[in-house]
Amino acid sequence: MMHKSIMKAYIYIYILNYYFVAGYRMSCRLS
Repeated sequence: MMHKSIMKAYIYIYILNYYFVAGYRMSCRLS
């Protein structure tokens, strides 16, 4: 059970990081 929750948190952080990088690149392109 613990291992599953850690994996879920890891995936969530990975997705969050992906959106952050995508947004950063988008703002760089606009300016």
